Amino acid sequence: MEHISNSDQTDVGESSESHHQILISNIISKIESLPKVVNVDHVDYPPVDQNDIQAWERKHTCSMPDDLKAFYMLSNGFLLTWSVLFDGQKQSLGRMVVNSLKSLKRINDNKNINGSIALDDIVCSDNDECGNRKPQFDPSQSWIFELDDCDGYGKVCLVYKLQSDSINQISPEVWFLDRALGWHYLTDSFTKYFRLMIMHLGLPQWQYALTNIGLSPIAKKYCRTR
Repeated sequence: MEHISNSDQTDVGESSESHHQILISNIISKIESLPKVVNVDHVDYPPVDQNDIQAWERKHTCSMPDDLKAFYMLSNGFLLTWSVLFDGQKQSLGRMVVNSLKSLKRINDNKNINGSIALDDIVCSDNDECGNRKPQFDPSQSWIFELDDCDGYGKVCLVYKLQSDSINQISPEVWFLDRALGWHYLTDSFTKYFRLMIMHLGLPQWQYALTNIGLSPIAKKYCRTR
């Protein structure tokens, strides 16, 4: 499987409605051109009203980054899926997701994740292997919002790492939380994350290609590591 190159992309969080539609059309055309691909489906969500974004910011007492605001004002989330023919059978493969505004929820505003793991019992090391300061489940240190549940193999999160400054002056980052509750830095903005998702075609577990864990043998069949 080949990736979509940078020349096929645009900044989804900074584009007009017409550019957004062109971007989606280019993604679909590129995927449809790949061997054995069938059933490329994109859900066309309506835009979010500015008042809804302001209500989200009031509820969570933080400012949404401008590129994510612009994205939601074009489309209330993102879902594109595609399948391949394998031995004559259709098999679901690609899945690109950005949660709707309503589903952009904090995952560390209570005492557990999925009702089972006590956050107070989890201690994260300070920095990752590249020196990036890791998010903490302690809400006094990090606020964490889910962008994608990754079909259960992890979570892509928008992370505000709290400092002495006001949270409204903090630029959130995008991190991947694996099933073992380990953190992996992905990008410093939503727009860059969206580009990565497109480049990897939403292939299974593609986020692991950007971690020190690496892809599983099954995922390597479909996703070329960087």
